[in-house]
Amino acid sequence: MARSIKKYCRMIRNLWSGTESKPPESPPQNIQIQDTQESPPESIEIQDIQESPPEGTQIPDTSEVKEEAENVDHEMEQAEPTTSPLNPQTSLNQCSILFEDDNIKNSTRMSETKNQERKPVLKHPLKKFKKAKIQRLKFEKFWMDRYNNGAVKDNKVAKEQKVEHLPLTREHFERFIQLAEGPNRETLVTKFSLAVSRKEIKILLNGMWLNDMIINFYMNLLTERSENKAGQLPSVYAMNTFFLPLLLKKGHEGVKRWTRKTDLFSKDIIPVPVHCGDVHWCMAIIHMRDKSILYYDSIGKGNQPVLDALKIYIQEESMHKRNLPFNISGFRIEKAKHMPRQTNSNDCGVFSCMVAEFITRDAPLNFTQSDMDYFRRKMALEILDAKLWL
Repeated sequence: MARSIKKYCRMIRNLWSGTESKPPESPPQNIQIQDTQESPPESIEIQDIQESPPEGTQIPDTSEVKEEAENVDHEMEQAEPTTSPLNPQTSLNQCSILFEDDNIKNSTRMSETKNQERKPVLKHPLKKFKKAKIQRLKFEKFWMDRYNNGAVKDNKVAKEQKVEHLPLTREHFERFIQLAEGPNRETLVTKFSLAVSRKEIKILLNGMWLNDMIINFYMNLLTERSENKAGQLPSVYAMNTFFLPLLLKKGHEGVKRWTRKTDLFSKDIIPVPVHCGDVHWCMAIIHMRDKSILYYDSIGKGNQPVLDALKIYIQEESMHKRNLPFNISGFRIEKAKHMPRQTNSNDCGVFSCMVAEFITRDAPLNFTQSDMDYFRRKMALEILDAKLWL
């Protein structure tokens, strides 16, 4: 474009140089040239020269000049935007070069190729994962349906017959405050060859999972109560938490000495604590009087291996102690149908202990989750006093 302007100016100078007269100091007024630095000229108009040149002067044809000026206008109108960084559109056009269709297609193609290479490697693990997920969802749905249905039914039964609580007095609560102070390892009560520390009492009062020490001490309290109230309550012999794991591992041979001083067949009720996977407490009850072996789980599950092991144990115990076969054909061996349900993950041990405590005094299982806080405080006081309230 600059060369076109220079060419135009050269043609004007040549026009004036052809005359003998001195050219004017400034361009004629009828020729308008705009500054190209500010903005492109919109139009260049060349008009006829008002002053006539001297005679004999040859005047070149100005049509070529007009045509050249029109071409310059046309070129400037069709020209692309300047590449100045002040023009945002130009910056976008320049950046778009980096994201041309070819680059995007190449990136997409490389990504698809890598995915295709990974598919054979991940095919088998993904298949196993999907299968396991489906099985897990079915398992969760099955047990949640059973839990919800059973929990609603059992809670309705429990609400019809509410548990009557012995009131906790002001002295009891003052005692709880005192128990919170002191070292955790301090022994607070010793009995049944067991030493209960402050730690166990805090477990009960703070809503934590029960351990073997608490449950074993409580099972001994149940046995002692039946001895002290012989003729008033059913006769009871409660096993401890280590009995069943040893029975499942070694059979009757591993536990035959546990009852060397006790005749199980003279007892009415035999509670057996069950610790499932070291994370969940349940209770199995051998009812010699009612001829049944029932499994009580506060989340509604069954445990056939435990029931089968207890069934075989009773038969072998009879042969070992009495040298007589024990007819167990009339026994009802199953999961308990009506069991109060827990609605949290902390109170399975309390539920299990309360099942044994209620059954061993012929009380209906009419407690619910809302009773657990009271039972925890009651159990703590009973263990500290080494005596059951009822």
